[in-house]
Amino acid sequence: MYREFKSPLTVQLEITSKCNHRCTHCYNYWRSDNSIETTLTEIDLIKIMENLRNSEIMQMVITGGEPMIFSNLLIKGLELAKDFGIRCSINSNSTLVTSEIAQAIKRNNSSVLTSMLSFDPDKHDSLTNSRGSCARLVKGIKMLIDEGVSVGVNMVVMKQNLYDVYKTGSFANSLGVKNFTSTKVCPSLGDNIFEKLKLDKDDNLILFDQLLRLKNESGIDVDTLTAYPSCLSQDWNKYGKFLLGRSCSAGKTFCAIGSSGKLRACVQHDEEYGNAITEPITSIWKKLGKWRDGSLLPDKCKKCQYLYLCGAGCRATCQFFGDIKSLDPDASDSCDFKPITDEKNKIELIDKNLRLKVNPIIRFREEKFGTVLNTSKSRITVVTNDSAYLLKKLIDRGVFTLDEIFCDYSLNIESAHKFMSALYSKNVLVKEDLSK
Repeated sequence: MYREFKSPLTVQLEITSKCNHRCTHCYNYWRSDNSIETTLTEIDLIKIMENLRNSEIMQMVITGGEPMIFSNLLIKGLELAKDFGIRCSINSNSTLVTSEIAQAIKRNNSSVLTSMLSFDPDKHDSLTNSRGSCARLVKGIKMLIDEGVSVGVNMVVMKQNLYDVYKTGSFANSLGVKNFTSTKVCPSLGDNIFEKLKLDKDDNLILFDQLLRLKNESGIDVDTLTAYPSCLSQDWNKYGKFLLGRSCSAGKTFCAIGSSGKLRACVQHDEEYGNAITEPITSIWKKLGKWRDGSLLPDKCKKCQYLYLCGAGCRATCQFFGDIKSLDPDASDSCDFKPITDEKNKIELIDKNLRLKVNPIIRFREEKFGTVLNTSKSRITVVTNDSAYLLKKLIDRGVFTLDEIFCDYSLNIESAHKFMSALYSKNVLVKEDLSK
């Protein structure tokens, strides 16, 4: 049902399960008081990083636990990722930032996604179960930004902080943060408090409305990291940004590697398929076929004409409620779902005389069915091998206009114009002066 990539495009690597917070909502449900915390050795980290390189992984996220607890491992991972040509970012609570860490992140062209649970320090500290954590977070964000590191803030939203989204995003923006995401709290297998945290369907729309207000009033980039079912709301004109194209990537283009080396399809799912310290990721990846062949999807979703925009929500959430193949709790119960949309988000055709170049940070990965293009940690595009060949020729050419390309190559002008405009919207093509 889904494309069969030879290996994941993105890997989340947990270098340790140890953390200086005990967040109420954390997906690391196994990190209880009587659990055994694990941390990669430097030798095992190197083996995994070499495995990522050999498996042609395009991007990775270093996380934990809290990765900055072991700054030597974090920095080693950043350096190897840069040496191996793997785009790398960090998920961190940013309370342990030092000048050395900030400089290493900047030096190795990485970025940080940090967590802020409320603009209210008392509420943030309560949800992290760590007094003073909000003050340390703010200090860490400022240190990173002062060093020139790109910092995004994600807010995990639950009943306890639902109405704080707008103010928290505004506060993050006041610190110099340019990207703010809000993610609904998700259950973890073994979790016994989720019922007290979870959002109802209508709560999600309250979350979206605050994000849209924040975007309109401040201009900050807003988004969600959640794989919502697209039928959560009929109003795709208003909420389409958060509902469309949100297919869960677990086992399809993404996997997680824990601090013991064990590989899982999803950070929230506990099934392990092999060990990336001792086994090729390409071999382990083949064992995740059920995440790609559609066998985990509800029958109702398989028949839906909008499945390609959605992916049926979160399978790990469904398993928490008893059946991984069941309907996502945020999905519509209607058998006749009809979205409200005027398709205003269609690709806008660009000026044929606009001076363009191929994004200088682009990377290519060949697959049996085409070529994967990657221009940032969140920008993945698949094109035909012929299209990839043309893009490589355009890299050599430098600056060009579409009129010049249409003149020099035998292309169907109408379809090529749409295709090139789509590549521009996906940041594959950029204006001439973008990288200056």
